[in-house]
Amino acid sequence: MASITEKSNSEINYSYLRSAEASCARRANQEAKKKDRNKLLGSAAVLLATGALLVGVASKSLAEGGSTNKNPEKIVHVHKSKQEKQKKIEIPYASYELSKSAEKQLKAQLPKIEELRPLYEQAAEKTNMPWYLLAAIHYEEANSSSKLSVFAGETLGSANPDVQGVDGYAPADQLQNYIAALKHARAMGEWVYGTKINKDTKDLSKIGECLLAYNRGTIYKSAGLSPEDSPYVYSGLSKDGKDYSCIFPDADPLAGRVDNRPGGLAMVIYLAREESK
Repeated sequence: MASITEKSNSEINYSYLRSAEASCARRANQEAKKKDRNKLLGSAAVLLATGALLVGVASKSLAEGGSTNKNPEKIVHVHKSKQEKQKKIEIPYASYELSKSAEKQLKAQLPKIEELRPLYEQAAEKTNMPWYLLAAIHYEEANSSSKLSVFAGETLGSANPDVQGVDGYAPADQLQNYIAALKHARAMGEWVYGTKINKDTKDLSKIGECLLAYNRGTIYKSAGLSPEDSPYVYSGLSKDGKDYSCIFPDADPLAGRVDNRPGGLAMVIYLAREESK
């Protein structure tokens, strides 16, 4: 009996130990699983937080001007406003100023210029010359009159006082008169100053030389004078605080006379600014 009891106690103790051991193992396993689960939950929480942060940054970026802005029209409007403001700042030949008197006279002349512009542009196209040069010369010579020649303000078709035109006569046809005048302006610019211009020329120094060559360029050049000395070219303009003279210099046949009208370059500048509006 004793041996059986001892054997039973031994087996009971062994079973107890195995049971306790298994229980510890189960608890350890459960603890490990719990830690892994908590670790996974923590990682998921970090990922979710990061994702939320990224979404917030993206939303802010879009709200500040992204392609999916709720009010794209506002952005377009602001962009256009900036462009318009930029355009207003860009004034052609901004370094030059027109006197108030010159600007007033040119503004009053503009309706005549616009009326004749189709013919000016046709003549410019046929000669590859600037139409605004023709407008300036016609203003200086004939006050932009459709009945008067561009050469010296004589009646269309009459004898030219300076023996210019075609065989000494101003062409009677308006368009032919304008074409002949532009050809003469180009020839004189090349002959007096070696200046070559075409319909796209915007350089004021070249245009000024061509204007003076058309008028009395040989006289001014012989006297050592430049286009800046001629009221026919520069009257009504100022630059860097310097007002160009409206009094004809001694070398000019009109020496001492005052020309209160804007010069040819003032007309060119005024027309360029009108076109930029």
